[in-house]
Amino acid sequence: MRRKAKELQQARRDAERQGKKAPGFGGFGSSSVSGGSTAAMITETIIETDKPKVAPAPARPSGPSKALKLGAKGKEVDNFVDKLKSEGETIVSSNMGKRMSEATKVHVPPINMESVHMKVEEKITLTCGRDGGLQNMELHGMIMLRISDDKFGRIRLHVENEDKKGVQLQTHPNVDKKLFTAESLIGLKNPEKSFPVNSDVGVLKWRLQTTEESFIPLTINCWPSESGNGCDVNIEYELQEDNLELNDVVITIPLP
Repeated sequence: MRRKAKELQQARRDAERQGKKAPGFGGFGSSSVSGGSTAAMITETIIETDKPKVAPAPARPSGPSKALKLGAKGKEVDNFVDKLKSEGETIVSSNMGKRMSEATKVHVPPINMESVHMKVEEKITLTCGRDGGLQNMELHGMIMLRISDDKFGRIRLHVENEDKKGVQLQTHPNVDKKLFTAESLIGLKNPEKSFPVNSDVGVLKWRLQTTEESFIPLTINCWPSESGNGCDVNIEYELQEDNLELNDVVITIPLP
């Protein structure tokens, strides 16, 4: 046992001379001794990973920028305008949205309503060619009756029907159609009943479809002329019916 210990001490001295770490010793048992073993040298090495290199941002060109700008015309709009110029017309962009919103804010004056109030309403939809000529025209009209006093609930209305244009007339189902055809009077079929009070009732409506230009109540002419950096457009309208009156006329021109 002493011999073994001396061998271990000698091995330790030899290791220190060579600059190595002395070998470890095993545990001693009661009846046996475990031999020592040459320990491997373990070195701790820290490996530094290369940090990713950030590429410098490319320098912006000093020339004019080609980025989008507010108010710049799109390619499609430019092509459309060029096409109009080739046809002899020029359209200049304008803030139509603002003008349309202002035009729609039309204040209707108060209407003086009596115990028996009748309202006549007509709507016309028509399509004309660029150089004139009516392609299609459709007119819808209606008479609305409103009674605010029940003592006039059984009233009859006389309508001067002098139509020569081929207007299609249609009375309300509760209105006496025979009476209207024979005497141009609007009244209920049942004379014991009365019109509803404080309610708008459509008693008569009509419809007309035509391509006759003389039936157009309002004509519109547009005269564009080129100027400096744009175009001047003169628009004129003329009322064709002497028995009508124009109020709050709004002409909307769609622009790209």
